[in-house]
Amino acid sequence: MSLGLRVKQIREERNIDQALLAQRAGMSTATLAEIEAGLRHVSSAEIESLCVALGIRVDVLFTERQPPSQDESVLIPVDHLTALLEEMKKG
Repeated sequence: MSLGLRVKQIREERNIDQALLAQRAGMSTATLAEIEAGLRHVSSAEIESLCVALGIRVDVLFTERQPPSQDESVLIPVDHLTALLEEMKKG
């Protein structure tokens, strides 16, 4: 399974639409759609942002187990997530 399809699979399992995930990950909906369709190279920073936004560890994104177990999920307070995404945007 491609990285983009795995992102889409996890997003749909968590009932998150593209617009919300894109917003949480700090990218446009068009960028996320291209990633999910496999039309775009994904940077390591984007992978990290997507994992934070999905609440998963990076290794979960590269496995095909379904669905991620509770132990693989990461619960992050919204204010911490917002601060983390702002830090990532700054570089």
